[in-house]
Amino acid sequence: MRAGAGAYLIDHHQLPLDNPKVIELLGGAMNSRLENQIAL
Repeated sequence: MRAGAGAYLIDHHQLPLDNPKVIELLGGAMNSRLENQIAL
């Protein structure tokens, strides 16, 4: 669910992508999304 929320924010350009913490959180969301796809 959190990965979907992150994707929504990215699509609507509402995140400060120059913030290292935000990038770190996005990376974690994308990693968990990939792991979920592999598990399926």
